[in-house]
Amino acid sequence: MLLILLAGVAAGALNAVGGGRSKGLTQLMTGLFFVRAFA
Repeated sequence: MLLILLAGVAAGALNAVGGGRSKGLTQLMTGLFFVRAFA
């Protein structure tokens, strides 16, 4: 469960670094939201 959430956050961060900045940032915020919701 937690690993899946961490993987989502990592994917969002990599997307942000990789150039798709707005999309990556959105994924990162979504991932952080889920982490905070389930933590």
